[in-house]
Amino acid sequence: VSGSALLDALHDAQHMHPLRELWGPAFQLPRRLIEYVSAICADYAPQVRQEAVLLLKRYIWAVFSDCKGDEKRAVSELQVVALTCVQLAMKYWQQQGLAAQELHRLSKNSFTRKDFVRAEGEVIRVLKGVVHWEGALLAEWTSLMLHLVSPLLEDPKDLGVLSGVAAHVTDVLAFHDELMAAHLTSELFPPALH
Repeated sequence: VSGSALLDALHDAQHMHPLRELWGPAFQLPRRLIEYVSAICADYAPQVRQEAVLLLKRYIWAVFSDCKGDEKRAVSELQVVALTCVQLAMKYWQQQGLAAQELHRLSKNSFTRKDFVRAEGEVIRVLKGVVHWEGALLAEWTSLMLHLVSPLLEDPKDLGVLSGVAAHVTDVLAFHDELMAAHLTSELFPPALH
């Protein structure tokens, strides 16, 4: 199965099942932004797409968690930040990023080279220099699993069973971020439970 086929299947599943985003509904990313990142990453390994989305989520979470009270710091230039997250994900997983000409083409020449350099510095600063956070995918998967089984949690007798399954999957996948990045949830849950 190709990476783009996996991304298409994930995209279709997201339309059928409105999946809760990591760190709660207050930090959901706009669907168009996720689709934009997915389209850019369609020709690359699935882990590039997942890492880019997670970097974007972490950046937005960090920016909004710094806000106090009603003061909301606007996340300006989300497009250049999204492209920067794709760039960082590619550098991490493929040891080379997008060429400057490709960044300009993808942004329809909306940003200069200085904008991309500034955005990369800002994302790295906000994330405190940690581009790949071991455990981010585990947090994402646990959140996803609990969301998908939430209707089953209404019955108290099922709560123990589902908690046990979640704990088992978490134990099996705890040190396998690369494995989780390369496969979809539906592909890894059956072998993890077996």
